[in-house]
Amino acid sequence: MNITASSLIQSPPRIINEPYSDEVLFQVATVENQQVKPFVIECEAEGLPAPKYRWMKNGKHFDWQTYNNRITQQPGHGSLTVTEPRDEDIGRYQCFAENVYGIATSKSVNVVKAELNSFKNEPTLYVEAQEGNPFKLACHPPTGFPKPNVDWLKRNTVGSIKYARNTRITLDPEGNLWFSNVTRDDTSDGSTYFCYAESLIMSEYKLGNPVNLNVIQTAETALQNKYPPTQQYVTRRNEVALLDKKVELFCIYGGTPLPETVWLKDGKPIQFNERVSQGNYGKSLIIRKVKFEDKGKYTCEVSNGVGSPQSYNIELDVMAVPYFTVAPQIVERAEGETAVIRCEASGNPEPKIEWIHNGRPLSEASPNPRRSVTSNSITITTLNSNDTGNYGCNATNSIGYVYKDVYINVLGFTPEITEKFKRETMDSRTLIIESEHFRVPALHVKCTRNDIELTGGRYSVLDNGDLQIIYPIKELNQQMFYEKNPLFIHSRKRVLIETP
Repeated sequence: MNITASSLIQSPPRIINEPYSDEVLFQVATVENQQVKPFVIECEAEGLPAPKYRWMKNGKHFDWQTYNNRITQQPGHGSLTVTEPRDEDIGRYQCFAENVYGIATSKSVNVVKAELNSFKNEPTLYVEAQEGNPFKLACHPPTGFPKPNVDWLKRNTVGSIKYARNTRITLDPEGNLWFSNVTRDDTSDGSTYFCYAESLIMSEYKLGNPVNLNVIQTAETALQNKYPPTQQYVTRRNEVALLDKKVELFCIYGGTPLPETVWLKDGKPIQFNERVSQGNYGKSLIIRKVKFEDKGKYTCEVSNGVGSPQSYNIELDVMAVPYFTVAPQIVERAEGETAVIRCEASGNPEPKIEWIHNGRPLSEASPNPRRSVTSNSITITTLNSNDTGNYGCNATNSIGYVYKDVYINVLGFTPEITEKFKRETMDSRTLIIESEHFRVPALHVKCTRNDIELTGGRYSVLDNGDLQIIYPIKELNQQMFYEKNPLFIHSRKRVLIETP
């Protein structure tokens, strides 16, 4: 037995495809004949009738059709393809999918130009360092977006190139190269040092100006040099990590012999594992997939047997972009029923929730005495067809936001039984007449015999609508009576049951 609707169900739009992150990067051709890389701002929705799309850029209507075919959109689809990116494409974009029943809103996405500028053109730099002393080579990397990766290379007189970093030489997050102590080996092969910046997005790098290092040797042998632990670069005392991201705490000290570093959290030695480990030969602490329990006081203790041991404290706080603890869900109900959309979010700082209705703040919607709103829910009682529409939950704090658009769909059609009943002959102790239900909210099923409801005793209507008869006997002309409350629309079908 199937219950079907006499026509297809209307539905407000629903966003089914949008950018994964809130940022889309693009590149602009910088030289003639450079291959151009198009980019796409995704937006696809479903609904009945099929939705139409419009876009906003920086809070204003965006008429992409005026861009001389540089921006295109496939018929019936919402995604924009920018075939020839330009600087003017930078901005914040948002997609709206609309039909007669509602307006679905995508999350807002920031479109940013990826670029890597060049180092300042400067002459070769010549510097001197005293053997055995701590030393710094400063790098002034070029600007770029995303922030470029910076490192140092070392090239000898025969042209061989390798990374400059080792147990004594450490790179800080700003691109500076720190020598815990300088040795004759740092220039023994006539090496020249280069700072370089790399953009992984653009598969491009820029090389800085050459630096020639001259090590001034002391009268003593290298083994006779002594230098107490000296602070070179440390993470700020109050640091912030983001939930589920990676954070690296630095504690770079120089000295001769090479200082050793011990890490503690809240005064206790750290037990290292796959998630929490040391980097840069102990000079940094790496925490992957940060958790709230990683918050605390971190201490690095540094010593090398010369002078007094040193220590440094870093207070780490964990902040979090908002995330849903109860995500809003699509609600489909019949006229006269009650619809509830729930939305709860967490984060650090605590996020604030704002409700959106058909692309606009709910506070701007027409008053509805049947609608009650709290920070975590929307409830509409005694539904009617005018309540069909889209609702979005936007949870925001100073770190970021999370957004989801859903809808309330008020259904008001008559169920129709279309499958013919078969003659049933049973000799077992239980007979079940099966019923396959069309997806109708709160469909109420009643079974009657001679206009008297079959309930209790040997008869029961199961939760799925099937009629169950215990110890079936010869019964003729049973009727299945389907009633949809509170609309009082029903459909009947006769079934004939015989037992030997």
